[in-house]
Amino acid sequence: MKEIANHSSMERDAPRPLEIVGAGPLLSTIWKLGAEHSNWRYRFNLVRQTSDRGIVTDLFQPTDLIHFVKLIQVLAAVIAEDGCLIQSEQTTLRHLAAQLDDFLGGAILEADEPAAQAT
Repeated sequence: MKEIANHSSMERDAPRPLEIVGAGPLLSTIWKLGAEHSNWRYRFNLVRQTSDRGIVTDLFQPTDLIHFVKLIQVLAAVIAEDGCLIQSEQTTLRHLAAQLDDFLGGAILEADEPAAQAT
């Protein structure tokens, strides 16, 4: 007879997110999978929150592009900060995060201004 896993046992076995980060309406969940002895693997997703009620979509708008860049900067910084990558990957992600931060400057504020003026 085939055993069916119940909901509570599936929840225990499901990997827990390392962190949830965002930029504007974009959200990303980061997972850290594996184990110390077999090297950690990071995975992340990307969704757009469409309302305050938590409804999300995988469809994006042109105005989301600047938020993509900011989210990449945040993802690079968070994953590098976790400290479980090899040194060269950590260094690469730290440099990427710093360069994107410099590049963005006030771009996020400019992108958010029309939304703020519309309310």
